[in-house]
Amino acid sequence: MIYIAAQPIAAQTIRQIHITGNGRTRAHIIERELLFSTGSQLDSALVAETERNLRLLPFLGNAKIESKRVGEQVDIYIQVNDLYSRALAPILSGTIDELSYGLVGLDYNLAGRGQSLRLAVENRAISGRRGELDYQQQRLYDTRLNLTTHAALAAEGHDISLALNRPFATLDSHHSYGIGLYESSAITRLYSARRLTARYRSSSQSTRLWYSRSYGRKSKIRPTIEMRYLARDYSALAPYGYAPNERRRLQMSLGLIAWKPRYSTTRFVHDLGPVEDLQTGSWIALRGGLSAPQIHSDQFFSFYSLQLSPRWMLRSNTYVFSTFYASTQQRHSALSNAFLSARTRIYTRVGSVHSLALQLRWDLLHKAEDGSQLLLGLNNGLRAYPSHRFDGQRRLVLNAEFRPTFIRSFWYTLAGAFFLDAASAWTPGETSPRLRYGPGLGLRLGLPRIYGTPVWRLDMAYAAAEGMGRLSIGMGQYF
Repeated sequence: MIYIAAQPIAAQTIRQIHITGNGRTRAHIIERELLFSTGSQLDSALVAETERNLRLLPFLGNAKIESKRVGEQVDIYIQVNDLYSRALAPILSGTIDELSYGLVGLDYNLAGRGQSLRLAVENRAISGRRGELDYQQQRLYDTRLNLTTHAALAAEGHDISLALNRPFATLDSHHSYGIGLYESSAITRLYSARRLTARYRSSSQSTRLWYSRSYGRKSKIRPTIEMRYLARDYSALAPYGYAPNERRRLQMSLGLIAWKPRYSTTRFVHDLGPVEDLQTGSWIALRGGLSAPQIHSDQFFSFYSLQLSPRWMLRSNTYVFSTFYASTQQRHSALSNAFLSARTRIYTRVGSVHSLALQLRWDLLHKAEDGSQLLLGLNNGLRAYPSHRFDGQRRLVLNAEFRPTFIRSFWYTLAGAFFLDAASAWTPGETSPRLRYGPGLGLRLGLPRIYGTPVWRLDMAYAAAEGMGRLSIGMGQYF
């Protein structure tokens, strides 16, 4: 237990703060997240925001703050739950004929200081062996700065990244800024009717700088200025001859986000029992920028993007999350690299521990300069079919799941899924849309006392048109 005392100074001020439940996490790691202190006036909005911030920490399973009046002052009681943040776990994903597997060791709370370290070795079904190291330190030297590093070495390439940023840690934060560095090498594959049609290597380096300012509280307005440099080279791999053109681009852009902060605290909506702070406030994000030879770019073009994300809480147990996204580039009067996406997800809690989940998504690609495709299969909305089974420039996906919870205990939660997937991918003028569908059922195993409350997924889906089933394994809910 931590005990912090201050002399009484005024009515409705905080006299003492008590923190319990932090078995491994050091005291100051929790204290630095508090938006109030002894001697300050009690503010219910800051108390609620502090609870959300504490629950966002991957090594805390829950946080609850209560107050007790003592004369003309109040004492604050903070109850947290330390998770088992060190683990050695298998990695399994994909299907029996395309199975990715490996081993991951991690600690999301190194020495109780809130730092995270992850080491993983994996054999991926298509790209082969891969090793990864990730390290993150929030609140670098007890400041608001976050440090994130990533390094991976694989049979088909590598990637290294480093980011140092100051996020909007609270709703009252006024500034956010950062720098990111990235370097990678990888092999890209393009498909047609599950047949490999192109294979090329790409090497890229990029640097990103940004600054954002936040205004308002009940409604947030956040303008952002960003500079990004990108250098990318491509080379075709035999026996294929296609590779995109190289790029050298310095891009300047301005963005604007308008957002209504609103949260709903609930359970059994996305996950299997932990407290969820659902973002139910809507927002809109706009961005526009320029790439030109005058600022050391290989081509002249402007680029634009729009994201509109309305959110609704229809009843106390029904949530609707919609997102519309559009981006494009303009060279002279012609548009290219256009991407449109519309997505709606509906979650309804049935009783206290069951849920019904629906997803409808539509995507469009137009004149992608790197030959990008919209793929369809196990990893893209259709569990009854293997990955990369269908491809095109248009994609329509419908998923429906009923998620019953069978057993709840202190250590695990056993749940199920009865689902129906229906989807189509096609290219106008070349192929026609044809809806494929597959019903299925699955098991979900949630581990509420482990880092990030992971959910193991095991699904069996049946491709009705082909008359065959497919078993898939993965982590996390499918959507």
